[in-house]
Order: sequence, then structure tokens, then C-alpha cells
Amino acid sequence: MITTLKILPAEPLRNYIDYYTLRIIDTQGETVFKPQWATEQLHWLFSLLKHPFKHVLPQGNTNDISVYKQYLIGLYTKYFGYHIFSGTYKLLSVEFNATGFYFLFGIPMPLLKNKILATDEVLSKNYNELEESLINAEAFHDMKRLLDSFFTTQLNESNYPGSQHNIVKAYRLIKKGINCTTQQLADIVFMGVRNFELQFEKQIGVTPAFLMRLTRFNKAVAMKKASNELSWTNIAYACDYFDQNHLIKDFKTFAGLTPNASFNLMPQPKENEVFIG
Repeated sequence: MITTLKILPAEPLRNYIDYYTLRIIDTQGETVFKPQWATEQLHWLFSLLKHPFKHVLPQGNTNDISVYKQYLIGLYTKYFGYHIFSGTYKLLSVEFNATGFYFLFGIPMPLLKNKILATDEVLSKNYNELEESLINAEAFHDMKRLLDSFFTTQLNESNYPGSQHNIVKAYRLIKKGINCTTQQLADIVFMGVRNFELQFEKQIGVTPAFLMRLTRFNKAVAMKKASNELSWTNIAYACDYFDQNHLIKDFKTFAGLTPNASFNLMPQPKENEVFIG
């Protein structure tokens, strides 16, 4: 029902962009729900078939994701509702890594947090020409070449923030599951703790302590996906939660439901992922 093609960007862009991703969705007459769980990753989304889908916010309000705009989606610090798909879709997204969007465009990431924003409203520039070229591209590799060209130009025009490498190093340590304080992280990357916290949140959108919490939640999710037989109690202790109630609290914040409900009532839809060389 969902086929997801992923391809790496050109080598010079890989410090800023993880993947270009093309999702081909055919709901085959059914309605597909995709919950929007908390994530530190930002996506630039293009709808290539001009077929809108709906976004239902946690409060119950519904927004149509227009086919006539590109959107910046992601960087959610909490459960942010769900998308509803019904029909056929072709969604192309640029998956920025930790500091990639900030480095390329200079936009402080907290401004984008917990929002779905039209790209032209954020960047004060219209990218319809790029979108039309992507729509007319015959193959995914053609889309890659267009995006590589666009982002290489943007990279050459960007202003380099001196602390970017230090923040990326700290980010990678957190994602590996390092267990330390913010002060210890700042010492590792040779920055004063206050400046480190300010630069980290400016470039990534969340504090180091919050990212550690979100990383622990994602580890718990990954463990359950890998082995459904594992109990939530065992997962909680394996992921350094105080107890199962501590895990449940994070699930309610990041996924909107308890662990069991998240996996049984509104699970993430299965995607057939294909990595293209």
C-alpha cells in the first residue's frame, strides 16, 4: 500500500541531508491513517500528483495539506495528530539531518517547531519552478539530480556557523545513546555550557536534555517493533526508564496514546522501503 524509495544525496550534501524519499501511496479504496509522532527531523514535502491529504490536529481541527504549496513538516516535540490518506499519492520529501536545514538556510529551528508551514512563507521565496521540474521528472534519479543541483547551489551560498561541527558531534553522541549531562556534553565538544545549550537549540530546535528523552523513546519503539513479544516493563528498564509508568508518560506525550494503544489502535502504517544506490 505504501512503497518508500530512499536515495542518498550527492556526497557534499550528506552532512546536511540524510535522504531524498519518494512515497508512492495507493490506499486501494481504504482510508490510511499515519500518526505524527514526535521527531527532531524536518522534511521538505512536495506533492507530485496534486492530490491533497488531511492533517487532523490533536485538538480535532482538520487542515487540508494543499497541493499548491510545498511544506516543511516535522520537528515535533509532542504528538501532532495524524494524516489521512484516501486515494493515490506521490510524495517527495527531503529529509534534513540534525543541523542541515539551519546550515543551508539560516533559519533558527525553534521557529519551525510544532508547525506545518508553507515553504515560501518560511524562506520568503517561491520554489514553484523547482516543484514543476520535479513533477515533470521521469524517474527518481532525475528528481535526485534536480535536488542535488538546487541544494548544492544553496550550500555554496550559505553562511557557515562556526559551532556547527561541535553541535553535530554532540547530536550524534546523543543518538548513539550516550548517558551524560548537558555539562559533560559541552565539555566533550569544548564549549561553555550556556553557549552550547543556546547553539544546540538554535540549530536543532530542542535542548540536549529533550533530545536524550526523545532518543530513549525511539529506542523503546524500535525494540517493540523488532520483537513484539517483549513486555513493555522489560523495554522500560532496557531503555533506562525508572519504571513502566515513566515510559507510559513519554508515550502519551510523544505518540498521543499509551504504548499498547499506540501499537494496536493507531499504529504507524507499514512501508515497503527500497534503498536505491
